[in-house]
Amino acid sequence: MSMLETAFSRQARPQQRRSNPMLQKKSPVSFASLRLCVRVLFCLIAMFIVVSPLHAQTPQPADQMYTIAKKLNCPTCAGRNLADCPTDTCTQWKNEIIDQLKQGKTAEEIVGYFEGRFGSTVLQEPPKAGFTLFMWLIPVMALIGFGVLVTLVIQRSSRTPATPTNTAAPANDPYAAELERQVKEGA
Repeated sequence: MSMLETAFSRQARPQQRRSNPMLQKKSPVSFASLRLCVRVLFCLIAMFIVVSPLHAQTPQPADQMYTIAKKLNCPTCAGRNLADCPTDTCTQWKNEIIDQLKQGKTAEEIVGYFEGRFGSTVLQEPPKAGFTLFMWLIPVMALIGFGVLVTLVIQRSSRTPATPTNTAAPANDPYAAELERQVKEGA
């Protein structure tokens, strides 16, 4: 063989690399599934960041009454804010807000008046104190817990040793012995 032929034959053959058998093991968590988990988590975070400030057809508040009414819940409609509710009760509350604004009260004083009269359930956004503080922290704690869980799963899967596969049949298996005998005979 000439020197040129040996050079081409080396390039044609992939070189066998000696590698650590621990690096060849198959982990229960593949990189594709890990990549998918990271993408889903990124999409969820992006969704909460991008979607939360968007409001469909939000009118521009022209006066203080509207901005104060957006901070309060409707007393009759569950989950609806005072500014967007057309009921008679909400109209009365809006008129009350206008009257208090004419008296020179600030937005905080008016919201405090309604909270003192009807309780914290009248607020559109619950206060960040007491039990409701715990409710504000639940999503943050869940996100941290999910991150810790993913980290533990990845670490545990990387520490698991590869299980050797035993291809040899047990010596006391009569079927395997008969098969071995037939293969050797060429039958």
